Amino acid sequence: MTSPRDLRPNDLSPDILSPHDLRPDRCTLVLAGPDDAAFLHRLFVAVETAAMPVALPALVQLLDIQYGARTTTYRQNFPQATDLIIQKDGTAVGRAYVDFSSQPAHLIDIALLPEWQSQGLGAAVLRALCDWAQARGTQMTLSVIEGQPAQRLYARLGFAVTGRTSPYVSMRWCGDTAQVTTP
Repeated sequence: MTSPRDLRPNDLSPDILSPHDLRPDRCTLVLAGPDDAAFLHRLFVAVETAAMPVALPALVQLLDIQYGARTTTYRQNFPQATDLIIQKDGTAVGRAYVDFSSQPAHLIDIALLPEWQSQGLGAAVLRALCDWAQARGTQMTLSVIEGQPAQRLYARLGFAVTGRTSPYVSMRWCGDTAQVTTP
């Protein structure tokens, strides 16, 4: 992995993201680069196999294929998205993949290595993303598989359910004072 790179105005359009926009408490966000591909693959496999007692070779091969398909789909469906590496004390521990160019901004993916989950890092990143959206007068959206533990985190942080397309739930964060009706 390359040395940490802080967000710079040249990396993204200045009216979308500037160096001081995303400064979550407890961790650092840096732009992902080509040298981060191995970490992103390892993160995907770690998260997907965390609930399984044994990672069988066939399962790992299947996850390799799934990772490639997901990466391609994300790039095709969200060509303007920004891939951010979540670091703790200079060590890559997760990623946030966000389309800041859409209205509202859309969180495509957020993941932490299993050993870094449930420590407040994901919540800190989500709060930073929501602060960014609120400062620009926009909202933040995401989708999650219904019933996943992350759905409770999102609700606790102010995301409200706006729709359901099984197995997914669409959620929106509208700011501290906005109200969203739950269908």
